Amino acid sequence: MPLDPAIGRRAWMGLCLALACCGEVASGHLDAGADAALAKLDANTAATGGSESDAATDASRGSTDGAAVPDAVLAPDAIGPRDASAPVDGLDGPPDAAPLDGAPADAGPPPAPPTLPGGPVAVTPQDPAEATAERVLEGPVDFAAAPRDDQLLASGPDGIRLWRMAGPADVGAPRTLTAALAWDTETLLVGGPDGLAVVTPEGVADSPLNEQLAAGVTGLAPGPEGVEAADLWIATEHGLYRWQAGALARAVIGELPTEGARLVASPRGVWVAADRAVYRLGLADGALRAHVVASNLAADAMAADADDNLWIVSEGDLHQRAPGGRVTIWRLPAFVLDVAAHPAAHDVWAMTADGLWHVRDGVFRALLGLPAVRAVACAPAGDAVIGAETGLYRVLPGRHVLLTPSFDAVNQALGEVGSLDIVPAFPERVVSVSTVLDGRAPETLAGPPWRLPLDGESLAEAPHVVDVTVAWNDAAPVSARFEFRVDRPDPPPPPPTAPPTMAPTAPPPPGYAADIAPLFDLRCGQCHGPRGFAHRMDGYARFTAEFEAVMAVVTDGRMPLPPNPRLTPAQLELLSDWREAGFPE
Repeated sequence: MPLDPAIGRRAWMGLCLALACCGEVASGHLDAGADAALAKLDANTAATGGSESDAATDASRGSTDGAAVPDAVLAPDAIGPRDASAPVDGLDGPPDAAPLDGAPADAGPPPAPPTLPGGPVAVTPQDPAEATAERVLEGPVDFAAAPRDDQLLASGPDGIRLWRMAGPADVGAPRTLTAALAWDTETLLVGGPDGLAVVTPEGVADSPLNEQLAAGVTGLAPGPEGVEAADLWIATEHGLYRWQAGALARAVIGELPTEGARLVASPRGVWVAADRAVYRLGLADGALRAHVVASNLAADAMAADADDNLWIVSEGDLHQRAPGGRVTIWRLPAFVLDVAAHPAAHDVWAMTADGLWHVRDGVFRALLGLPAVRAVACAPAGDAVIGAETGLYRVLPGRHVLLTPSFDAVNQALGEVGSLDIVPAFPERVVSVSTVLDGRAPETLAGPPWRLPLDGESLAEAPHVVDVTVAWNDAAPVSARFEFRVDRPDPPPPPPTAPPTMAPTAPPPPGYAADIAPLFDLRCGQCHGPRGFAHRMDGYARFTAEFEAVMAVVTDGRMPLPPNPRLTPAQLELLSDWREAGFPE
């Protein structure tokens, strides 16, 4: 369902703070064969639209606004035809074990030529594995994303839909999507030919930034400071932009192409693939730097895993670039169409013309029992999320055992009593479920469901381990381990032996002029002040008249909307104290 137009416009006001101050900011030039420091995108320069000297600098670099950026041939030519008998150059560049620390071109002799890969290596597949697939959404899916383990996104003819632990939700009309990014626990940013939008369980709102981007969005990735610091890369058909510190600036990265770029987050920055060039942008010694690894490689799809491997699909082959610069070109039995990974996961998923493959630790395994795959993504935990004609599925290779505690699963801290739920794949085929607590005698559980009671009163305040083994009637047993600790609450402190001699003096209540007005100017005035586009709420009379409505939306986090951070607990407490004091001026 679409958001109310007024709410939708306010939802993107944070990204619109720089609508009048969006300009092209030149970056440092990349010299052939070396990294080069990029000038930090300066929000002050962006706010003025750049100076004449900036424009002259850009022109001297061969880059002008609206003009195509020429290809940067900074390394030997890359992939050629699919001919396994001929040597093939792929991803290249010197080893980069040090974090993006390339020297300027005049810093000394050039590095030794990189070792380039030979022809594609034919994959020797392991025995196929029966996949464990759980359908979480029904209906055809053309685009799938897994920004969080507990938040999945699907887009197809039936519209945009979310799956969360609280259940599924239809949130928007059909639209083509190419990228999705988790902004916070409730909000996703999505991009596609229609531009940039925000997705929440309540609906979808288009970004007014689309007026400035003026092109379809081809990629989204966290900026060097991370989305928690409101730092974002936005790739469009016209170029690459960075949203930072409340300003939007276009990135001109020397002569490297940026139009229509694919973006992939990695542990050490963001990978960019555009017009047959592949390079990484990252911070080194506080400066933004680019490292080129391919100059003539068509990247049909791209992903990066937790081991800092870069995976690229090119002309049906799967290219793997290891952190040290070693490149392997894998040729699977079927044409590779897409690849998915996550910078927090070690699993890689390859979608081919005849199904889905799981890759980990150099082992390639085809998965059986899945519907025809139309889209693939990788969740932070490493499981695959696939889109098919029949719905959106979470997929794990082979048999698995899910262990879910009834207590604090984040800190894994058990209080007085709790339990551990054991949820194996294919429960109808389970023969036995046994558990071993802290190395004690095995205990066989009855089920389904299978639940192990845990008594915090009888366990020591220390770390504990539960080993679980599940046996099926048609597969080898699978073991899983759950670690937790026992934390008993501290006893209440004894009452004071004597009352205090003097009661502390209560601080004066907050007032509008001294406390509330500065908070309004900081967090609300940009939209609802004299220069804002929304209805005005500045001044004592206006603000007190709408206070209850304001308090409701800031308390549950609906305002301010991303990328502006939510009000802090201290700021919410200040507003509450002002109300309790009777709204003093």
